[in-house]
Amino acid sequence: MPYPATIKQLPEQVAEMVELAGSDAAILEAQIAQFAIADWLWQMIETKSAEQDCAYYARGDLAPHYRAALEAGFSPGAAGYARDTILAMAPWPFRLEDVRCPLQIGGGKSAQLG
Repeated sequence: MPYPATIKQLPEQVAEMVELAGSDAAILEAQIAQFAIADWLWQMIETKSAEQDCAYYARGDLAPHYRAALEAGFSPGAAGYARDTILAMAPWPFRLEDVRCPLQIGGGKSAQLG
């Protein structure tokens, strides 16, 4: 979501990706498809997630299965992940300000699992 207040809260690298997704999604998708692998995504999860989320992901009953799922997901290449990332960064077909019912938007370092 390219809301200025949101962009300011993102790490610089992520903010640049969001900006590029808005200006030239095809270039960003190609870049992601070139470098994304399962180990890279696991590293991102470990270093960019909130502490409580990292603890959840690292649990002995989850981590091996999560890693195996990442490996399987990336086995045909990163094109699917790249496309999914671009779709996740695409503008929504409505403005949040126009929503007229209670809602919560969560994510980032404050997100909690479990």
